[in-house]
Amino acid sequence: MDNKERILHAARELFGTLGFADTTYKRIAQHLGIAEGLIAHYFGNKDNLFVAVQTRILQDLSERMAEGEFYAHHGLSMLLNQAKALLRASQDPQSGCRALLRCSPLFSLEHQSPDERLLACCQAMIQRVLTAIARGQEDGSIRRTLEPTLAASVFFATVFGAIRARLLTPAHGILGIEPGDGFYAEILTILERYFSASSSSERDGAMR
Repeated sequence: MDNKERILHAARELFGTLGFADTTYKRIAQHLGIAEGLIAHYFGNKDNLFVAVQTRILQDLSERMAEGEFYAHHGLSMLLNQAKALLRASQDPQSGCRALLRCSPLFSLEHQSPDERLLACCQAMIQRVLTAIARGQEDGSIRRTLEPTLAASVFFATVFGAIRARLLTPAHGILGIEPGDGFYAEILTILERYFSASSSSERDGAMR
């Protein structure tokens, strides 16, 4: 791993642990045993370093979603595999999910509007979900009554909300309730019930 990659890895770890404000060039340099000037040489200022770290995280998450899509046999399984990929990524310390959720402008009010490069990465992930929804509505596995953009918002709010609850809440969990080992499995069940055309039919039949 060259110095530029080492700096990106260290910054990702420190952004996730300390947040944006407390992650300084000095701390990164001390962490790696290098001169602060080397960081400036590669990235210029901290904002550029931050965007580079966040962009790398989002690109990695998108690639993980793409790998999950490969094994899908219809739109719903494609969507659920995307969710599984993101949830699994959150369990990998190298994914950077903690840094993404803790200090990204995409998830907090700490910074100004997101950089265009971050928005482009987000749009790629959103398009993956919209493609899965369109495929599922076409093949009948996803409810055709769902408005795709709203449904995509529900998808990301559910998945990243679950990841945030797992990674950023105190050790005792939300309101003192520990998520438990089956937490992510229940999140997938919730998504399946929301999107599935068959679940919708069963629910409508039960209501009648």
